[in-house]
Amino acid sequence: MKVAIVHDDLLRRGGAERVALQFYRMFPNATIYTLAYHKENTYSEFKHARVKTSIFRVLAKSELLMKFLFFPFGYWSMRGMKVSNYDLVILSTTYAAKYASYRNCKKIIVYCHNPFRLLWYPESYSFYDKLRGVQKSFFDSILTRFKKTDRKHAQRFDHYVANSSMVKERIEQCYEVAVDTIINPPVDLDNFDSKVERSDYYLVVSRLEPYKKVDLIIEAFNAINKPLRIVGNGTMKKKLKEMAHANIEFYHGLSDQELKAQYAAAKAFIFPQVEDFGITPLESLASGCPVIAYAKGGILETMHHSENPADSTVTYFYQQDAKSLIEAIEKFEMQERATTSLLRGQAEKFSAQHFERNMGAYLDSI
Repeated sequence: MKVAIVHDDLLRRGGAERVALQFYRMFPNATIYTLAYHKENTYSEFKHARVKTSIFRVLAKSELLMKFLFFPFGYWSMRGMKVSNYDLVILSTTYAAKYASYRNCKKIIVYCHNPFRLLWYPESYSFYDKLRGVQKSFFDSILTRFKKTDRKHAQRFDHYVANSSMVKERIEQCYEVAVDTIINPPVDLDNFDSKVERSDYYLVVSRLEPYKKVDLIIEAFNAINKPLRIVGNGTMKKKLKEMAHANIEFYHGLSDQELKAQYAAAKAFIFPQVEDFGITPLESLASGCPVIAYAKGGILETMHHSENPADSTVTYFYQQDAKSLIEAIEKFEMQERATTSLLRGQAEKFSAQHFERNMGAYLDSI
């Protein structure tokens, strides 16, 4: 069977890229099509794949440039990418993969991580809230135009898989297409160490972008002066480092083993954003590290919550602000901790093996 995998871009090591990697593991002879590929910035296994990129790779020298120049250069570059004569094509997409040209392909599956966030949920970006008057009206008019284009391209495909219940609702609302099924993303649980002695620091693993709400965490930890480690990179890194007090440390470019060591020794993992799914909290559980999270989005599907703290993998906070997070941290520190086996057991429900089995059964069914 001739298979193609089409992923938006391979410029980072995020959850969507991990899904694309799992598809590649399922179909190691597949050709991967993507807007741009920087092998040093994403998962190393892609080095062994046959990767075809658009001409946009010449301009997209960084993730920031890719985002800044996507309209119109990235859009037109993806429109020019031809994916032809495949038995099976799997799109792993949020924004770009749907724009490629598909010809003579027998079956096309869209695994959607989220509708194009900038077009459909611009309020999740801090810069949008700052727009005023003519500037905002102009930007909204562009969004309206491109939303029609985005929906038109999305409606070309017959088979959609959503990564969570939240995303299923969004796909059906934004694109007006039916979703066949929900298959949660895979979490690579191998080699996470749950037997390391715990330290006293709290941990964040995240891209440093506005909607990730890392600034909220920094505000809270500046106030309570507890040790915090932030692992990640992104457009807000400079601003966040300027905000942070001496009790907060920043890391990025860690190897897999170094990152797993950070999880293994952390006191708890902090997750303040609204995500459609959220892989990092499950990686934390696989390390025997409990989670403190904002109670909205995919986290409600992946965590086990109970009124009995010893039977709960998560401590929730219910307002997306520093005050509510501080209250959750104080509550967490006073309550009984869940066992490592309970935390690990919850994570294993979302293993790569589960994903491959569920995705394989779905593909067989169609």
